[in-house]
Amino acid sequence: MKNPLLILLIVISCGCQTKKAESINHRDQKPCFDAKRFGLEPLSGKGESTHIRIWYRHSFLNIIPMISMRRSSKQEWSAELLVVTVGLRNDSMLVEEVKRKKLTSKTNWKKLHNKLDSLKIYTLPDMDAIPGLEDGWTDGSSYHVELQHKNSCYSYRYHLPEKFQKEFWQAKHMVEILQELERAFGMPWQLEGYAAVEKFWAMVKDPSLEPERP
Repeated sequence: MKNPLLILLIVISCGCQTKKAESINHRDQKPCFDAKRFGLEPLSGKGESTHIRIWYRHSFLNIIPMISMRRSSKQEWSAELLVVTVGLRNDSMLVEEVKRKKLTSKTNWKKLHNKLDSLKIYTLPDMDAIPGLEDGWTDGSSYHVELQHKNSCYSYRYHLPEKFQKEFWQAKHMVEILQELERAFGMPWQLEGYAAVEKFWAMVKDPSLEPERP
């Protein structure tokens, strides 16, 4: 049976098509998100704004953080942390709590965006679409990326990209994207070692996070 947390990430992006190994430009897609459920506006793929959402799912936790970065039509960037706490009831996923707060990038926005763009954040394929990559791992961390950019809306997911980065450049780019985001916003992408775990819990339990009704 699929991990319920993975099912949640599939549900929240059900309106987006995933990127294949080749470049695909999706137009006029349905919203990527159940916006009302998570207190988010839908990513419709329409409009001049750019919106990037990266979900961090650690298989042994019921807390799913998400970093949201947005560039307005006036070319102004902003960022936000969303923390979703989930539970299970009769094998059904329940959203128990949603909290959020604004983030400030430690990296200059232009520099950060240029770096993410050079790592192909807008065009990476879904991990399952990479020829020759076979993921035999059944647990561990996954990273789900949702994008609204140039009138398109699409998504892709990577599971344990660090395990495949030596052989597949796409996984290496995903690792480097996560590293850049950790430098900019402080969100650890690997929960290895005491310092990283402490940093993670400090972020997701930050008292400045404001609760919302899911």
